[in-house]
Amino acid sequence: MRRPPPHRRPRPAAPARGLGLLEGLIGLLLFSVGVLGLVGLQSRMLQAQALTSMRADAQMLAQEGLALLWTDLPQVATYAGDACADRPRCADWQAKVGRVLPGGQAQVGWEADTRQVSVTVTWTLQGETHRWVTRSALLGAT
Repeated sequence: MRRPPPHRRPRPAAPARGLGLLEGLIGLLLFSVGVLGLVGLQSRMLQAQALTSMRADAQMLAQEGLALLWTDLPQVATYAGDACADRPRCADWQAKVGRVLPGGQAQVGWEADTRQVSVTVTWTLQGETHRWVTRSALLGAT
């Protein structure tokens, strides 16, 4: 049997095969988790943006309802509650609320002793009911 010369060292063991493949798979897994996280974040951002847009629409519609009441100060009390639907301009405004907001409804409240009016706009988004209320003093109302 032949011995290697003393000045030569024995060859090191061959590196483990497949290690690069394992590292690649782990990298792909981490990348996939990151992409899924970004998709989830974007989904939440779109939901928040939709809710913000609907809040702005509700505020605008509530102010429009309040303006409607300002144009008919002597008859403000006749707009309160379900009576609003009996007045054509108010019924049109309520219909607009229903068109603009999902499940949108609007109601007018009147407190004669304090001459305070409240306009409430409600809507439903993903099974959750939201509400915007605007209050004002109508000093010239009767």
